Amino acid sequence: MTVWSEMNLYQRFVEHRQVQMEDDRAPYDPVREEIVTYLRPDLTINTEGDIGKQMGSAIIEGTAHFDAATMATWFVGNMVGAALDWVRYRMGQQRYKGDDVFNAFLQRMAEFMLQEVYAYPNSNFYEVNGVFVLDGLTVGSPVMLSEYDAENSRHVCILPHFSENYIIRNWFGDDVAYHRKWRATNYGAMQAFGKKNLPAAIQNEIRQGSHNTKHTYLMCVARAGDDIFQDLKPEHQIPLNRPWMQLWFAMDSAKPEERRPLNYEPLKRGEKPVLRPDGSKIWLPNSASGFDSRPFNSWHYRRLPHETYSRTPAWSALPDVKGLNAAWKSIHSRAHQESDPAALAIESLKGKLKLGAKGVTWIPDELWEKRPEPWKSVGNYSFAMDFVDRRTKTVGRHFFADMARMIENYSRDHTQPPTAYQLSQMISETLVLIGPAITSYAGPALQNIDEQFIESEKRTGRLF
Repeated sequence: MTVWSEMNLYQRFVEHRQVQMEDDRAPYDPVREEIVTYLRPDLTINTEGDIGKQMGSAIIEGTAHFDAATMATWFVGNMVGAALDWVRYRMGQQRYKGDDVFNAFLQRMAEFMLQEVYAYPNSNFYEVNGVFVLDGLTVGSPVMLSEYDAENSRHVCILPHFSENYIIRNWFGDDVAYHRKWRATNYGAMQAFGKKNLPAAIQNEIRQGSHNTKHTYLMCVARAGDDIFQDLKPEHQIPLNRPWMQLWFAMDSAKPEERRPLNYEPLKRGEKPVLRPDGSKIWLPNSASGFDSRPFNSWHYRRLPHETYSRTPAWSALPDVKGLNAAWKSIHSRAHQESDPAALAIESLKGKLKLGAKGVTWIPDELWEKRPEPWKSVGNYSFAMDFVDRRTKTVGRHFFADMARMIENYSRDHTQPPTAYQLSQMISETLVLIGPAITSYAGPALQNIDEQFIESEKRTGRLF
């Protein structure tokens, strides 16, 4: 077994850390897959075998999915809608508060970000953010990435599938490392890394026109001070030029010399690489490798101190959702039985009965008293529907369904619209109940994506 100090970056990230991160996430996967099965017919369990398949086969009635989607829409529409002036900045130092010059600058800055950065077509943030929130309320711990598309001068937000994300927390509970393991086409990999930086086997596939063939890649994010960069041999070292480092690896690399970060290449003069005195190559990034702010945006709705991934309203709702599904299944079976009841008949009439629509069965007069009769089973439809209504409400409470439609419910039950005072009380009640989730989203989640966009704007020269 190779000792730590002898490992290169591929071995440390791909063969060592990634294996540990997969083991850490494994206990969460069964519940997340159940959530997809019962609450997310719009989401696949995996990114390969389920492509194009009809999902949600276990869903008998769609209340749970509707309530989750309503909460996500309510969440986004009231906080970060495209029509809202939701970006605001303030000076952290007390001495600058109330300064008109700084306030005017911060106002212009907010207007610039809203109109020139977040708005379509300058980014797809609003398009992706709704699904980001829905994932955060159901499968949990979504991650949003952002890249700058220089060709089209726009920010592109990427929402990896939940099965692709792996996270590490530090002592203080912060997310300090992130891996994305996913399958990309040769065409996409060539666009991202350049054909010459890909493994020889993949280059050969591209030359043969296999652009849609997929291979597994690993994107790794870690702090520059992470222990994973320490005690590397000179030939494996890379410049740690920013607080956050980002590396990509092709996990299907066959040759040892190909097991290196795809976004680094040897420093060359002419056609020859520049070597250190000890004969090792000097590696430099061929694309953006480091960042001043954390280059991934994660959100955890309700994360326990000893867990890496969050629990969500869908986790809490899952037992009620299964109960509601079972109740509807029973009612469907009962309704089918009532509309197409079973029949009792004597054996001598076997093969002669016509019980379908407009069917007529001719029987001898002496058998009239023994004519076929429908089987009468005992059931109480109204009781069953009352039970289902109660189960529906138990599902909705996990997603604050009554809160999201508070005014609609009030208007349905009253002849007069609510007064201004009643509206203020409704809003106050909503904020008290949903406040913790709003804080976790508006604070770490939105602030981080905003920092990424600001850093990107500074690099392109459009800001400052």
